[in-house]
Amino acid sequence: MVTLETATQDLLTLIAHDEKIPLERMQGIIKKLHEEWYDTAGSMKDLSLEDMQRMGIPSRVATALMRKLREIAVPRPASMPQSRGNALSDLLGAVGDRAALVECVRTCQAIVYNIVGNPTDQRLWEIRLNNQKFQQRVGRFPMAMAYLEHLGFVKEGNVIRILDLNYGAFLEALKELNSAALGLGLSSKDPPAPQTAPSAPAFDPYKSISISTNLDIPRVLTRENDPAVYTAQIQALSQAKEALIRQQSVSRSPVIYHLPADFSSLSLRRAALSPDSEETITPEDENLMLQTMQSLLRANEENSRFQNKRKRQLEQAARRKVFTKVAIKVRFPDATMVQGTFSPLETTLDLHRFIQSLLADQQRRFYLYLTPPKEILQPSQSDTLERMAPATLLYFAWDQESECYIGETTAGNGPFLSESALQAAVPFPS
Repeated sequence: MVTLETATQDLLTLIAHDEKIPLERMQGIIKKLHEEWYDTAGSMKDLSLEDMQRMGIPSRVATALMRKLREIAVPRPASMPQSRGNALSDLLGAVGDRAALVECVRTCQAIVYNIVGNPTDQRLWEIRLNNQKFQQRVGRFPMAMAYLEHLGFVKEGNVIRILDLNYGAFLEALKELNSAALGLGLSSKDPPAPQTAPSAPAFDPYKSISISTNLDIPRVLTRENDPAVYTAQIQALSQAKEALIRQQSVSRSPVIYHLPADFSSLSLRRAALSPDSEETITPEDENLMLQTMQSLLRANEENSRFQNKRKRQLEQAARRKVFTKVAIKVRFPDATMVQGTFSPLETTLDLHRFIQSLLADQQRRFYLYLTPPKEILQPSQSDTLERMAPATLLYFAWDQESECYIGETTAGNGPFLSESALQAAVPFPS
C-alpha cells in the first residue's frame, strides 16, 4: 500500500512493474524528482499533471503517478519522542499542524543529510529565502529558521548560508532529526559517506563493452535545448508585448491631403503598374529593393547556422522593436492621400473598413496594394498591421477596373472620396 512516507524510488519501481516499463528507464525520472526535493510520495501530493510534464516526465508515467498519489492513505498521528536538542524541541512544539510539521522536519532532514554526504560542495551551504518550496515548508516558521541558525546558518540579504562548516555538529543534528522523523512516521536517513571521485576500473581486454542506443529512455537531466521551453518563452514575450500595446490608446486621427502635381503623375503610373510591367524603376525604388535584399541575405546567413529553431525565433522576437502605433497612408489616383493611425493589433479588415467609410461610392469594390513589387493587401481578421509598423504607404484602385485610370486624368470616374472628406482635405506639407 502506498502511503505518504513511501519513498519516490519505491513508488516509481511499483509503477514500472504495473505499467510493464523497464526499471532502467525510471532511473532518470527518479533522479530528477530527487533534485527537485520530491523524495517521498507525500512531497508529491500537490503536484499536477502539468507540473510533471514540465519536469520532462513522460505522460504515461505522469498519469500512473497521479493515479497512485490519489490512492495514498494518510497515516494516523503518532506520539512524538522527546528530542535531545533544545532548538529542535522548540521547533517540534511550535508547529501545531501535523502535516506542516512533517514537511518541515523532512525538509530540514534533507538539508542536513545532503551537507553531511557532500561536505565539500559549498552550493549546499546556501539556501535562497525566496525559494517557494523552502518558504512553504520551512521559511514561514520562525522556530524552524531559529533551528537552522542554531546549526550555523547565517542570514545575508536574501539567502542564509554556512560560513564555517562544523561537520561533527551536522552529523549530530542528522541523528536528532532522524529520531524526530521516526516519531512522525518518517524514514531515517543514515549518515552517508562523503563522496569521492571514483577510481578508474582496471582494463579488461576480454570484457565486452555495450553502449545503449535506446532512444525511448526519457531525457530529464537537462532541458537547455527543449523546444517547449523556448516556445513558452516566445509566448510569454508575445503576451508581454501585446499587453504593452493594449495599454496604449490609439486615436485614428484621419488626415486627408491634396497632393502636388508631381505626386499625382507618379500615383497614376503606379496605379496602373502590374507585376509583369516593364516600368522603369526609380532610384528610390532601387534603394528600397537593395535594402530588402540585404535584409534577406542577413536572415539567410543566420538561418544557415546550426541552431535550435525555437531558440532562433526567441532571439529574433527579443530583438524586434515594439511599436504601439502604425501610421498608414493610402494614395489615390486623383492626387489625394488619406492618413490614419492604427494599433499594431488591428487587422487589414479594419483598415479596409476605414478607407471604405471615406469613399464617395461605398458599394463599389476596391483593393489596396503595396509596390514595388505589387502586392495586393487582402482584408482579413487574422492579418494584423504589426508588419507595417511604424509606417507604410499603400495605393488605392477599384477592383478589376484599374485599367480605366491609365493616363493623366480620371475624367468620367468622379471623385474617389466623399464630399465631406474632400472638404476636410489640407495641402500636403512640403
